[in-house]
Amino acid sequence: MTNAEIISAKNAMNDSIFRRHLNGRILANDPDVFFLRDDGLKPAKFTMDQKRLLAKVNNMVGSVLFVSDDINNYDDEKMEILLKSYKKFDGKVLGAEYVSHDEIEIKYEQDGVKKTLRFNTLTGENTDK
Repeated sequence: MTNAEIISAKNAMNDSIFRRHLNGRILANDPDVFFLRDDGLKPAKFTMDQKRLLAKVNNMVGSVLFVSDDINNYDDEKMEILLKSYKKFDGKVLGAEYVSHDEIEIKYEQDGVKKTLRFNTLTGENTDK
């Protein structure tokens, strides 16, 4: 675990997921970590799949308020992910829990279909079915 960015993202995702019930009630649950950048002073070392997962989880359980990336450098795909992240999640999170030391499972309903997103908080490996 030599990448502090991964640990920071893991902690931020954990905080966002497990304080999701406050979002829109007491506060706007700002996920603290959101990035799609590939450049800048601190280029993100995440793969694009890891960035997509981070954006998806943040959207499901929080309200993205601030982005420190220079969005002028975003390509069409990154801009689409950012704009989707600002929209309210069109589903309902039914529950979330750790299923192992580094794996979280989020059960949710979207378009009348119950789904499960399971992911490793360190590697970003995930299934969504």
